[in-house]
Parts: sequence; C-alpha cells; structure tokens
Amino acid sequence: MTQNIEVRKLLKQNVAVRKSIVDKLMPHFLMTAALVSVFVTVGIVVTLLSDAIYFLKAVPLLEMFGTVLKPLSANPRFGFLPIISGTLITSGIAIAVAMSLGLSTAIYLTEFCGDRPRRFLKPLVELLAGIPTIVYGFFAYQIVTPLLLQVVPGIAAENGFAPLPADVYQSYSDVLRSLKK
Repeated sequence: MTQNIEVRKLLKQNVAVRKSIVDKLMPHFLMTAALVSVFVTVGIVVTLLSDAIYFLKAVPLLEMFGTVLKPLSANPRFGFLPIISGTLITSGIAIAVAMSLGLSTAIYLTEFCGDRPRRFLKPLVELLAGIPTIVYGFFAYQIVTPLLLQVVPGIAAENGFAPLPADVYQSYSDVLRSLKK
C-alpha cells in the first residue's frame, strides 16, 4: 500500500515539473486516440447489430438451418449449414496436417538439426509465424483459387478448399509457436 502512495507522489511531482509543450499535450493526444478507438468500436458493433437485426427480421430463423446457400439467386436461400460444415472440414484437415508437420519440424529443430541450419531456420519460421491470418487468406483467395481453377477445371470458384493451404500454414505456425513456449 505504501508503494501505491509513493507512486502517486512521484506522478504528482512529475506533473508539476512538466515544462515542455509536448509533455502537456501528450495526455490529451493519448486520450483522444483512446476515445477514437472506442467510438470506432462502438460504431462497428452498432452497424453489425443493426444489419443483423434487419437480416433476422427478413429471414426466418428455421431457414438458416437449411442446407442450401444461394443468397444471390432469384429465390434466395440462406442455409448456414454448408458454411459451418465446410469450415469444420477444412479446419479439421488443416489441424491434422499442421499438427504432424508442426511436431515434425519442432522435433527436427530441437533434436536433429545442427546449430548452423537452426540459426537460419528458426528465425525464418518465427518470421513466417508472425504474418497475420488475413494475409494468408488473401493470398489463398488471389493466388490459390485461380491456380485450383486451372488445375481442376470443374471446381467452383467459391470452393471451400481454396483457403486450405493458408489454413494449414497458419495452423502450422500456431503449433510451432505453442511448442516453442
């Protein structure tokens, strides 16, 4: 408790000593930045909720548990089960592949790899693990889907397996990160 009081005294002394204009304006700048982030978050939540309420008024709840998803057809259908099952299937495949690759890589780097290759490979894996998921998804959408359309001509452009390589790599990097700890 005495440490809290001493910290408060130090803060008060520091505020009293401030002479620079930057020191005086910085708390106001930081408060403004914090308020902007709060207002943007509130705006996003309000927009999502208002659109969700509009959608839920227009589409019956039982229709959402259907197996047909055709929102842009003449007779729109909004069954979410294909989205949920596709997500579960691709995530399951990605996790299965990533767990085996991740464990293999971790075992190799810790047990079998020499010092020289490890000094190169470990930072490379950590660098690639730091790339956000959205970047991998965008890569899958822009590069992998057109390649899949050329390799397998009958596949639809909206296929669920286009993001699979990105999912596998993201899961792989997550496995490596968790094993590092």
